[in-house]
Amino acid sequence: MKTKNGELVISLLFIVLLIAGAVLVSVTGPKDDIFRGISDKTTELSIINIEGISEKITEPVNESGLKIPHTIERYELSTLDTQKMREMLKNGEKIPVVIDGASYTMNLGRMRVNAPDVVSQTFSFTGNLDNAKKSEIVLTISENTLIARINVNGINYIIESTPEKSESGRVIHFSYRSVDVIDEGKSFLENRIDRIKYSVLRMISN
Repeated sequence: MKTKNGELVISLLFIVLLIAGAVLVSVTGPKDDIFRGISDKTTELSIINIEGISEKITEPVNESGLKIPHTIERYELSTLDTQKMREMLKNGEKIPVVIDGASYTMNLGRMRVNAPDVVSQTFSFTGNLDNAKKSEIVLTISENTLIARINVNGINYIIESTPEKSESGRVIHFSYRSVDVIDEGKSFLENRIDRIKYSVLRMISN
């Protein structure tokens, strides 16, 4: 019991220190794109890694051509073997995925879409993560691109495509968390605190 209380006190102190730091930055530092250059593609831990499908991009990329919204502070670039994933989905296979270092299995079912503007050979799926308490997946895949939203523990993890291709000829995708998106309706400090809360919750859960 004492150990748990001690961990809680340390966590609360950590939150106070981080918030104090955020206040200092908000007062003394620039408020526009202050963290724009920090990308999770430079770290070992992937935001979303679809095992056997995703390949993190390590070579230099002209990021100005990717058309990634400026409100996304942190993101990760990768290419996807969409052909392999389509075959797995077609065969009803469950797809392993690692999200923020935690391993899950995607359990997906085909969603019938009859809209006339839906491109041929584009398929949509919904489902959940087999070994998560609360999760939801919405995913659309074509021959070359993937768009997905995975909600787990109240956080949205998103994959989107860009107009650019890698040296291998595959479309470049970017993944990010909902907490990595600046809410332009909130102040700089409020956005910083939201990010700090997420970081602390991850630290405690690990």
